[in-house]
Amino acid sequence: MDLLGLLADSAWITAIGAILGSIITFFVTKSNNKKDMSINDRMQLSKDQYQLIAELRQMMQEQKDEIENLREEIKQLQAVNISLMVENKELQLKIAELNIRLTNHLMK
Repeated sequence: MDLLGLLADSAWITAIGAILGSIITFFVTKSNNKKDMSINDRMQLSKDQYQLIAELRQMMQEQKDEIENLREEIKQLQAVNISLMVENKELQLKIAELNIRLTNHLMK
């Protein structure tokens, strides 16, 4: 083999090696980018999930507070209702007493 032939062969080998190295580097970089994107996507999803959980907890607390307020209002309304029932019964007894007195008065 002469010197030019050896240089040409080594030039081709170097060129092919460089091309293969570039292709491998491209795929490795692409794979790493996908991993980074996947990690970033997971981190964003995790942040979104935490935010959603926080919002749901806040909504649950608001609902609990509203339920507690409604329970208190129900207790108050029940107390008023009992009071009104007692007053109604007393008024019915008074009406009955007045009817008896009126009947006795008319009969005299």
